Amino acid sequence: MVALNNWHRSQEKRSDVLLALALALVMGAADDTYDTAVLVTARYHRAAAMSDTNRTPQVVGVAVIRPHVMRLLFSDGMVRDVQYVPGKAHGSLIEPIEDPSYFAQVRVDTDAGTVVWPNGLDLAPEVLHGDYAPNETLGFIDVTTKQLA
Repeated sequence: MVALNNWHRSQEKRSDVLLALALALVMGAADDTYDTAVLVTARYHRAAAMSDTNRTPQVVGVAVIRPHVMRLLFSDGMVRDVQYVPGKAHGSLIEPIEDPSYFAQVRVDTDAGTVVWPNGLDLAPEVLHGDYAPNETLGFIDVTTKQLA
């Protein structure tokens, strides 16, 4: 709580890590049954996100909230929960994420504006955001309403 109080007091010292931590805590990511990994590598700029309506929102934060479920923060402020369902898809890039510990290695690729795993698997940010339907689900499903309902 001290970190969050300091985060509110100091405009200059806001860090992406604290933003992700606050998001994870407020949205219920921290639970006692799973060690939550919070990774953020891109900075969220609210004014830029609100003024640029033609740009595809980019993933600016990701938190693994339990095995095979990640919470995504987008540059426009939207938050979505995406679950990978093991066994739904096959392929050399998909197989490693069947392992929950490998899935938890997801990070934000600031150049691509999306999430990526160490083997190079990345997901289309416009599909993750919900703007377009995926050509193939690859086993990823949106569980935001189920989580927050």
